[in-house]
Amino acid sequence: MGEQELALPEAVVAALQARDVEALRAALAELPQEEAMEILQKLRDAGMIG
Repeated sequence: MGEQELALPEAVVAALQARDVEALRAALAELPQEEAMEILQKLRDAGMIG
């Protein structure tokens, strides 16, 4: 994956770094649904979430 493909919104990165599930949910809820789904898939593909 290229660097652009790994780019995540700052709030998502902060939630992941803090291991804060509620903050991750809140950050994703602020995004358009399609973007949030793409981010979730990237995180699953990277083994960061189940």
